[in-house]
Amino acid sequence: MPLNPNAWHPFSNRLEFDFAHYHYVELETSESKINKALDHWRAATIAALGANSCSADTASAPWRTADELYATIDAIQVGGAPFKTVHLRYNGPMDENPPSWQTDNFEFCLRDARLALQQQLQNPEFATQF
Repeated sequence: MPLNPNAWHPFSNRLEFDFAHYHYVELETSESKINKALDHWRAATIAALGANSCSADTASAPWRTADELYATIDAIQVGGAPFKTVHLRYNGPMDENPPSWQTDNFEFCLRDARLALQQQLQNPEFATQF
């Protein structure tokens, strides 16, 4: 698989990556607080560019909502063992009032473990680590 020339892909740049990493990984920020941070990003852009010279396009953050940020995070693909999403739902016998786990849909994101392990073993950075 050819490498993407943008080292921060699927983010446009380091600022976007750092924002996502800080809020999603380090702080584990809630969705509503991410949305508020994105509003602050837009406000800072307006303040920096000036309200008169700032259009709707130039005053935007990279994402309109936390859901859009999550979609970008989900698009991260490192290595040759891409993530796959599987949806599961219980389909066995149910009582009249089944518990929620029997009626809910569940989403699992996974990789081919054998392929991921093969790639780790082939990686020269791990040659002295096993």
